[in-house]
Amino acid sequence: MMSCSVNAQDQCTVYSLKDCLEYAKKENPNLQSALLQEEIAEKKINEVMGSGLPQVSVSGSLQDNIKKQVVAIPGGGLFGGDPNSIITFSMSTKYNMGLTGTVNQLLFDGSFWVGLQAAKRSGEYYRQGVQTAEEDVIYNVANAYYQVIISAKQIDLLKYNIRSVEETMKNTELLYTNGRVKKVDLDRIIVNHNALLTQLNTAKNGLQIAYENLKYRMGIPFSSKLEVADNSIGTVDSEVSLNIPDAVLNDSTTEYYNNRIEYKQLLTTRQLQELNKKNEMAGYIPTLSAYYNYSYQSMAEKFNFFKEESNWYGASSVGLNLQWNLFTGGSRAAKIQQADLNIKVMDQTIKDTELAMSLQVSSSRTKFKSAYDNIENERKNVELAREVYRVTELEFREGTSTSADLVNAETSLREAQTNFINSLLDLYIARLDYEKAKGSLGEYIDSITATKN
Repeated sequence: MMSCSVNAQDQCTVYSLKDCLEYAKKENPNLQSALLQEEIAEKKINEVMGSGLPQVSVSGSLQDNIKKQVVAIPGGGLFGGDPNSIITFSMSTKYNMGLTGTVNQLLFDGSFWVGLQAAKRSGEYYRQGVQTAEEDVIYNVANAYYQVIISAKQIDLLKYNIRSVEETMKNTELLYTNGRVKKVDLDRIIVNHNALLTQLNTAKNGLQIAYENLKYRMGIPFSSKLEVADNSIGTVDSEVSLNIPDAVLNDSTTEYYNNRIEYKQLLTTRQLQELNKKNEMAGYIPTLSAYYNYSYQSMAEKFNFFKEESNWYGASSVGLNLQWNLFTGGSRAAKIQQADLNIKVMDQTIKDTELAMSLQVSSSRTKFKSAYDNIENERKNVELAREVYRVTELEFREGTSTSADLVNAETSLREAQTNFINSLLDLYIARLDYEKAKGSLGEYIDSITATKN
């Protein structure tokens, strides 16, 4: 295995499956977004905890009474004058300035503790979200990686077949020159050769698309050069050795949903709904807080607050605040009932998910076993098709078979090879699906990458 930095645009980077996964875990945008959501949840916990600590605030004011408000009182009764007279005067100064400091401390609030538990549960939910995103990255990268490997092997097979047909074409040209075969025989082989060249071009385009998909899954810029190198997928000439324990193939268990992160997230969501119900019920309990205020103010006819002749006056107070919403018109009771119904809905969702995940395990196991059972038959078909092609080519040279027979034999060989390679891809993807359905994809990938790096 060769590995180098993907930052060098003019270099080609050769990656194993392990390299691809390590890079994707650092650069995949979806996974990075999930990590940021987890960090946001942690900050939310700090926010809720902070609301239970002393809250300190400072406020200030400066007022210029451009036109003072006048207060009027009857004047006759006070000074023995005209009983209908009115005395007016102002009770304010032109300028008022003040500063006020307030400290509030929550003493009791049932919603605070419920909110703190909910914030912690939310943090757990987003941590599980990171695990889900990481598992998706593992699956998508491995899937795309195998697609690249298969596309590359298909190209290798086509090149091999083209070289074989070109050799046959040269021999046929010689036979035609010597008058041993007809022109139509040579033309059939040339047509077959051209068809192979077209398939090769299509396969190369498919490989480019597979590479772009892998880059996308990894989070690598499309402009970066990338190659994969892995011998984990067999060839048409080799026995298929997958080292699959019998316990894996014969496992009949379906209740693997407890291993699935998505299932655990549902359980966490249910706990959050229970906390929401508790929060609504906490509204029946009064809240109690303590406060302390200190104010410092000055009043003057001239703006001289910062001079020695200014007068400042202080005042302070301490007390308790009690708030109790005794009656809300039944809205709180309705919210509690809604929360209880939401919990029951979630219970049904969990039951349905258990069945669905058990079905996924059963279905993916069946597909995996079917792909495993078919792979050796496909390899044997390749051996038989190759032998038929060899014998047909020999007979054609000897003049006992036609060019049509030779082209048909080559086509059958190519189809058998393609079927084998596609069966290999089906097998590896089926194994990924099976392990993901069981919730053991990470452990499986770790096991196969540990033995190949």
